[in-house]
Amino acid sequence: MKNGFYTIDVSCPIYSVLPEKIKKIFGERNRNICGQYVKFEPVGGNTIHFSYGLVLKNSKVQVIDMQQRISAL
Repeated sequence: MKNGFYTIDVSCPIYSVLPEKIKKIFGERNRNICGQYVKFEPVGGNTIHFSYGLVLKNSKVQVIDMQQRISAL
C-alpha cells in the first residue's frame, strides 16, 4: 500500500435487510447485539457503526479511533 490516510468503516444495516441466517443470530430487530458502538434506531432496531483511520508512512501504521475527539489525539 502507498503512504497515506485510509479509513476502515464497520457497520451493520437495519434488521429488515439482513439475511435470515444473520437475523437468527442478531435477534429480532438486532436486539442481541450490544456494545459501545451499537445505537438503537426506532425504525430499524439496533445498528452498529464505527470507523478507524490508518496512517501509513514508510511501512509503519498508526491507528486512529475516529470516535475520539480531535483534541484527545
